[in-house]
Amino acid sequence: MKTSILHFSELAAISDLAFAGLPQSKPLLIQAYINDDVTPWISALQQVLQRCVPNATVAGMTNYAQIEHGNIKQQGMSVFVTEFTESKVSQTLLRAESSEAEKVTALQQLLQPDTKVLLVHSSDLLSRHAHLLPLITQLRPDIIVAGAVAQPAGVELYSCVFNHQQQAEDAFLLTALHGYNLQARSALKRNWFAIGKPMQVTAAHHNCVSTIDEQSVVDLYQHYLGPGVAQHLPAASSMFPLFFDDSVHQNTAFVIKTTADGGAVFNQKVEVGQQVRLAFANMNSLLDNSYLAAIGPLNAEQVFVFSCGVRLDLLKENIVEEIAPLAAKLPVCGTFGFGEMAMDEHGKAGLFSHSMSLLFLAEQPSPVSFSLPPEQATQVERHEFKLSSEELLGIYSNLTRALMQDLTHTNNALKQLTLTDHLTGIGNRKYLDEQLHKEQQLYQRYHRPFSILLLDIDHFKAINDKFGHLNGDKVLIAVAKTLIREVRDVDIVGRWGGEEFMVICPDTDLEQSYGLAERLRIAILELRILTDDGIIQLTTSIGVAELAELMNIDQLLQQADKHLYQAKSQGRNQVL
Repeated sequence: MKTSILHFSELAAISDLAFAGLPQSKPLLIQAYINDDVTPWISALQQVLQRCVPNATVAGMTNYAQIEHGNIKQQGMSVFVTEFTESKVSQTLLRAESSEAEKVTALQQLLQPDTKVLLVHSSDLLSRHAHLLPLITQLRPDIIVAGAVAQPAGVELYSCVFNHQQQAEDAFLLTALHGYNLQARSALKRNWFAIGKPMQVTAAHHNCVSTIDEQSVVDLYQHYLGPGVAQHLPAASSMFPLFFDDSVHQNTAFVIKTTADGGAVFNQKVEVGQQVRLAFANMNSLLDNSYLAAIGPLNAEQVFVFSCGVRLDLLKENIVEEIAPLAAKLPVCGTFGFGEMAMDEHGKAGLFSHSMSLLFLAEQPSPVSFSLPPEQATQVERHEFKLSSEELLGIYSNLTRALMQDLTHTNNALKQLTLTDHLTGIGNRKYLDEQLHKEQQLYQRYHRPFSILLLDIDHFKAINDKFGHLNGDKVLIAVAKTLIREVRDVDIVGRWGGEEFMVICPDTDLEQSYGLAERLRIAILELRILTDDGIIQLTTSIGVAELAELMNIDQLLQQADKHLYQAKSQGRNQVL
């Protein structure tokens, strides 16, 4: 694998001569990024590449700035050429408004058994990535997704993606890298933390949020940052974005523009009911490169960097401190865009903001490790922080963070008490209700199946009457421990009430849940509980139900309860 970096400061410099040395026989990936007046630059590049390397795969977009090894370029066009030895490259251009079936078909045709990476360049500013990226993970959970959202560029603020022939607004340019010997590794750097109390979005449509906790977005920012903040939006939200935690991705979003009613348009889709908090990162946390040590040794011949334009606005020339450890070891090619496509810590593809996504590639064994330099005794001066307002803001940030951590810990402990069954130590009915509705939301948003098991200890009243209520409590505790031991890590166990228990099974259809229920029935049947009055043996009846289309939670519970009643009426100790 060989990497070439070309920069064109003037349109006239894009010529056949600049690309004359590129091989015709090797697979080529050419990435191009432009932040000037867009159309003539793209047209000139496309014409030259069609003449010089007609078989190359071209993936480009408008952006905010480029990363050329250890340098940042905010003018002109950067072109990154990757020459592969064995790996192959294929590509498709997909309109953002395409139906789900069209997206699935396009992905199935593009992705091959040996696909290792899918690069996503997007000119969709309406967050339809929220539908595309989960599809990719669903179809191919084994591949790495990386990429960026195009930044509007030039005088006309035109946003597009382009390949060797086309340029398109509101589209996804998907570039797949194939090869059984191709090695890929990703990393995501965020460094933002939440401050302030948890809040809930109370009125929103697509990317436009009207109210949070029943107050306008502008009023919310004024409450936290002062009465004059409205005149500094949307800029103020770059330093203080909203932090989202939707149980799928932890992410941040910033304001693109405010609306007449005090609402705001964000760079990501926001839904009513989402939990949000204000977020902040000071200079030191943004430039913390300790994540590199956690990556550990890896094979890499090149690294692609997809970073957010907001990071560049905040860090300015200090941004090179993020890039320098990478540039010391590898060729670095990158872009600053409107958002970053990356893999989260759970291996799911998502759209992120305020972050930096890294993609390491290698075809040959090329071990690389990153060691951080020892902390210097004297602080290196950073140009934006000269012990003025920014430094004071960093002090405020650290103080706020410490206070909020204490408060969050206390709140979490209190919440845990309200959601835990005091006898068995597992979740109570309130906890189960919350989890059921979360799974319903995931089902509605991502069509993730889930099932529930409703278990009832057979003849529990007779056990209490014969062995006493204290021993009855031992039975409940033993059953809870058995359920926790036998279920999968992703399953959710709780006490529904009395002698009834529930298991919520994410990503599980009816047939799979029957198998789990039968395993639990047998495990409880084999229990032996020693008491002074003898050994207690148990059986249990289990009702199983799966959430179906157009079914709500109440109907799901009614179905499980109906099956449980049938299991008991047909002789108990069985699953229905």
